[in-house]
Amino acid sequence: MKTQNLHQKISHRFIAIVVLFSLPFSLQAFSTFAVADSTKPEIVIPNRLFKLAAQSNVCGLDMRFTPDALQQNFGVELKTPCGYLSSKVQLASWGRWVKGVLVQSEGWAILSENEAQFEIRNVGRFRLVINLLDRCRQRTQDTLYFEIEDLSKPTMLCASALNLSLPGSSGLRSDVVTLDHEFFNKGSKDNCRISQYRVRRAFYPAVIPTMIGAGYDTNGDGKLDQQDGFDLNKDGDITDLGEYIERRGARYWTPLQSQVEFFPVDTLTSVTVELWGIDGVGAFNTCKTEVSVSSSSSADRPNPPIIKLPGEPPLSRGKDILHPNLPNPVDKEALIYYDLQQSGNVEFNVYDQQGRRVLIRQLNGTTGRNEILLQRSELGHSKGFFLYTLRTPTAVLVQKMLVL
Repeated sequence: MKTQNLHQKISHRFIAIVVLFSLPFSLQAFSTFAVADSTKPEIVIPNRLFKLAAQSNVCGLDMRFTPDALQQNFGVELKTPCGYLSSKVQLASWGRWVKGVLVQSEGWAILSENEAQFEIRNVGRFRLVINLLDRCRQRTQDTLYFEIEDLSKPTMLCASALNLSLPGSSGLRSDVVTLDHEFFNKGSKDNCRISQYRVRRAFYPAVIPTMIGAGYDTNGDGKLDQQDGFDLNKDGDITDLGEYIERRGARYWTPLQSQVEFFPVDTLTSVTVELWGIDGVGAFNTCKTEVSVSSSSSADRPNPPIIKLPGEPPLSRGKDILHPNLPNPVDKEALIYYDLQQSGNVEFNVYDQQGRRVLIRQLNGTTGRNEILLQRSELGHSKGFFLYTLRTPTAVLVQKMLVL
């Protein structure tokens, strides 16, 4: 009996000792269990609109989406008492872009799933969905919105000088030559591509009568000033930069256009031509070319070689239009549009870099839009730049194309 009581006392004391030693571990386990049940992970995103500048060499950014990068670039904090096990992101853009061209303007288009680094190659609005999983196997999700802006101006490269020969006599009101902006461009570029080119020329007061006769006095008051110009953006006025006649010192500048004109009176001095490049967000830059104009009847031939353009009849501004070829450069075939004010026979010619005519077509043009389908095989084996002209009853129009 005494032995049994002794065993019971020893057993009770052993149980008490085990309970005493296991109590801290039990409390710790309970504490961990309670935290895991009650405290969820948290994604803290600052309440502001994030705007990032595109890189100067590409139309976008190289972005990292690791927790450290999110903290550094956006101030995003990933909070969890258990420590995070993984964080995944989904990147989407507003609208779908293909090789820098917007092909769908509405809706979110997913760009990447669960990538720690991604190359964004367009500007615009973006959505980043962040998914956080902590070590206690709890999940949370939040969304970050940001914009990428293009703050870089186009890089404009112009020909330093150009020598032009007018096709006819040097009288003040005889032949006129119109050149497209491509004649002055020598590799201008932009990180987000240049959406449009414009060109304008300078002239001195002595040329004002010629410019009025060419139609630049748009309000018909007999003089050239800021009330004369062209409404390029169709907003009902001509007060925007580049839309009106501008005077700087002793020179005037024509409004911006897709082409620039040269007159026989320009043989008296050189002409400064200003080429503008405008990107998709409206940022622009300029460069200049000095053009020396001579008459084909002149004995003096400046260097480098003159661009010779076919002669008569003289151009008439604003009448007929010869459009740039599509596509440019030409690989297999090209489509060329031209607009006529009145129906009539027209002559289409193509010249190589040596001034040799490689193609001639006699066409019957109709009033309005016409088209010419040009096959690469018709131009022979030569490559490089070609001039093509359209001789209409009232004009000789010139464009330039690159042939591969």
